[in-house]
Amino acid sequence: MASTSTAVDAAPTRTQLLFARAVILTMELWPAMRLAVSEQWGGVDSADKKQFLISHICDSYSEEPSASVQQEAIANSGSSSSASLQAPKVPDVDDLAETLEMYFEDEYESKIEDGSADWIAGRIVHLHKCIYAAFPPTQQSLENAEQEVNKLYEATVRLKGQKVEIQRTQQENGDEQDGSGDSSSDEEHDHSHNDNMDVDGEGSAQQQPRERPQPVVDEDGFTTVVKGRRR
Repeated sequence: MASTSTAVDAAPTRTQLLFARAVILTMELWPAMRLAVSEQWGGVDSADKKQFLISHICDSYSEEPSASVQQEAIANSGSSSSASLQAPKVPDVDDLAETLEMYFEDEYESKIEDGSADWIAGRIVHLHKCIYAAFPPTQQSLENAEQEVNKLYEATVRLKGQKVEIQRTQQENGDEQDGSGDSSSDEEHDHSHNDNMDVDGEGSAQQQPRERPQPVVDEDGFTTVVKGRRR
């Protein structure tokens, strides 16, 4: 219990701060998340739900020895104490993408079916590997990581004031879709798998929300409430 308290009380390391910033900025570049928060798909606490997801990712993949322990290891470079230090585990891209999809569906009542969750997961894994390329980190590895994170920051700056446009298709009938969505779907798929995600947010994430079921009135005038179903 004491070790847990010490870990919580310890100031975050430079790499932990970099990874947290990387995750925050990556989420800002996710059109689906930006729209879910701005339009409160998850209710009035939509923004808090986003922060919880960010905290969960950071806590899961940036647990490392305190800065003082790392400094001691660097000073004793080549010793057994230095060799025993291990970088935080690298996220599994498939597991992380599944976590993003499930969380989005549960908390924002929308399904991600355009591949953007895979792109976000892949970007987070890439940044994690970059930030923890050397451990304990070297000055060069930190500078390289900061350059990568700064690229994200510049992308989010370009997004400010730009409207997010996402097509939301109904799921009531799996065979029916907006007729104008077929050609745009292919284009959206290409964007979502491009390392340069469309930071304008246009067409980057087609959502499949669970539509709120409407009551059905039968021939005798009785009303039947149709329960929504997960797909």
